[in-house]
Amino acid sequence: MAKCRHFSPFSILLLAFGPLCAQNAGWDKVKQLPPGAEIRLTLSGGAVVATEFQSATDDEIMVAKAAVQQTVSRAMIRRVSLKGEGHRGRHVLIGLGAGAAAGLVFGAVIDSHDSCGKSGFCFNILPNAGKEVFTPLGGLVGTLVGALIPSGAWHEIYHSK
Repeated sequence: MAKCRHFSPFSILLLAFGPLCAQNAGWDKVKQLPPGAEIRLTLSGGAVVATEFQSATDDEIMVAKAAVQQTVSRAMIRRVSLKGEGHRGRHVLIGLGAGAAAGLVFGAVIDSHDSCGKSGFCFNILPNAGKEVFTPLGGLVGTLVGALIPSGAWHEIYHSK
C-alpha cells in the first residue's frame, strides 16, 4: 500500500511565498551596499550597465556613472551583481612559484644532458647553467601570466522573478 504524504499549512505557505521572501532578502542585500560599491545592473530589456551604487529604497536604486546620478526603478531591474574582491597579488605569487618550479625542472633536464664526452674531457664551465637561467626566466613568465589572469569576479546578490 502506498503512503500518502501530508503537507502542513506552514509548508504550503513556505512553498507559495518562499521565492518572494528570497527575492526580498536579495533586495535587502542591495540596500545594505556601501555607497561607491561597483555594481552591474541587468535590466528587464537585457541591457547590462556597470555603475557605482549610491543608495536604494524598497522601490528604486540610485546609481552614478561619470558623476551623473540616475534612479532606476526596481521593477526594471532583473539582476544586481557586485564586483568581488580582486586576487591579483595572489595570482602573481602563484604564477611566480609555478613558473620558477617549471623553469627549475626544465633547467635540471637540460643540465643532465650536458655531460662529458667519452674522452672524459668536459667543456661544461657552468654545470648548473640550465637551472640558473631557466628558473628566473620561468618565474618571470609565471609572474606575467599571473598578473594577466582576470581578478575580481562578479557575484549576483539580487535576482528578480
